[in-house]
Amino acid sequence: MHAGPLRALSELVGVEGTRDGIRIAPRLPSETFRVRWPRLAIRSSPAAVEGEIGMAAPFALEVLVPSGLAGRALAVTVNDERVAATLADGIVRFAVPGGRAAWRVAGG
Repeated sequence: MHAGPLRALSELVGVEGTRDGIRIAPRLPSETFRVRWPRLAIRSSPAAVEGEIGMAAPFALEVLVPSGLAGRALAVTVNDERVAATLADGIVRFAVPGGRAAWRVAGG
């Protein structure tokens, strides 16, 4: 199987490595989508973005805030526990533990 289509999908969904983690900043024409890879799943709508991820070690996750949450208080959860997060330039950043983790960014 050629990696080209998978790489293109990854770029459209906006998944990229950062110095200390992963950034998800979708470039799709719609904010409503669902993508699943073996170690990463993302579900997005204008009101929330969430997913699951499996990493060997703790890391920082950066997620572009959907338009429906712009200017609103955010609730960020990892494994159903509210976590501290920072917001800058429309990107919310929070810590994710190693192993399999479910995360969610929604209105708070």
